[in-house]
Amino acid sequence: MGDHIFIEKRNQSVDDLQSLKVKVSLFIKGMLKNVLIGTYEFDFSYIYFMANHAMEHMWVAISNPNSEDYASVAGFVKISVSIHGA
Repeated sequence: MGDHIFIEKRNQSVDDLQSLKVKVSLFIKGMLKNVLIGTYEFDFSYIYFMANHAMEHMWVAISNPNSEDYASVAGFVKISVSIHGA
């Protein structure tokens, strides 16, 4: 399964862009509520300074900030992120 999400940020200052964070969250969808499996968070500038401003097909470990042991790996998710702009 794959999702493509496009976010367009226009007229942002360099300081605003450098302070942006990207957070990927994975949930189990339920009838009454969704249950968080885990999250992965990184800085926008981390991707910008990679080759071609992209991270492609990278497996990342997700952890659940609500669990008793936040440092434990709750699973892995494969993500690709790229930054395009003027």
